[in-house]
Amino acid sequence: MSVRNKTYIGVILLDEEDLAKRSFIKRLYGSITLLILLFLFLNFINFLIKVITTDIYLNVIADLSGRIFFHTKLNITEFVYITLALVALLTISFFYLLFNQRVGLIKEIKGFGKKYIMTFSEAFYIGFLVSLVLILLAPLNPPTKSVPLPVVIYYSFSATVFAPFFEESIFRLLLLLVPIAVKEKMKFNRDKITEIVFRGKDNIDNYDVLFALISSLSFGLAHLWGGWEFNKLFQATFLGLFLAYVAIRGGIVSSIVFHWAWNTLATFIVIVLIYDPLYQLYLLLIISLLYFVILGLGILGIIIFLLRKFGNMDI
Repeated sequence: MSVRNKTYIGVILLDEEDLAKRSFIKRLYGSITLLILLFLFLNFINFLIKVITTDIYLNVIADLSGRIFFHTKLNITEFVYITLALVALLTISFFYLLFNQRVGLIKEIKGFGKKYIMTFSEAFYIGFLVSLVLILLAPLNPPTKSVPLPVVIYYSFSATVFAPFFEESIFRLLLLLVPIAVKEKMKFNRDKITEIVFRGKDNIDNYDVLFALISSLSFGLAHLWGGWEFNKLFQATFLGLFLAYVAIRGGIVSSIVFHWAWNTLATFIVIVLIYDPLYQLYLLLIISLLYFVILGLGILGIIIFLLRKFGNMDI
């Protein structure tokens, strides 16, 4: 019999993981994802240090952040403290994602994981691939006038520091996980509502799908109402579906890391503007290689998804 993820065979006590089939695909995806996240995080930290230690960037970004996100004027000290607090939360989120019992990267690297249609890594790569395809099919128009560099840096800063927390709190926490947790409480009388919010759940029912569609469409419309072009609606809504999937499976922390990683990859070309030209070249070469790797893993992920969904293959 199985008790608390332990299986008794005679007098020998074994973890269920010891009996589970190890997946090379999960190991590959988990390992590459961890390396990519570390690479992005290190450059993200360098980017923040440069911003905070350069007056021309610091003053503009602090002013715009206060007016746009907090609807008030922030002084430099307040801005720095808020930034450091969010970076600390992001760092904690990384460690939480590593050891998450449902979609944790450590489980992927070990080759284990529940028999989900998509792991965290697979969802990330497929979401990134399809989002890029949608951007190519419905491209955004380039700016009609030049934008000062500090303002350009601000948009990258806000996308990687503020957006993952603000947007996930609204669209994945309030519009998705809280309704699902309340539904689970009313339907099954489960006491641990916070477990769904922070750790996710295994089974996705029709109500969960409905909440995911509502939160994803709201996510897309919010970008449209926030000043983006109409074409952005398709890409943001579709990306919202993958963020919703990750949130349901692994909780709000997992979707925050997913969102941060996607935005960091999308704005990396802006992040490297703060470096010396020679270093910029090396980083752009690396990120170009990463894009090819990510797109390839996205294509492979779609194939794996189809084999699991329609071929009933456990890979």
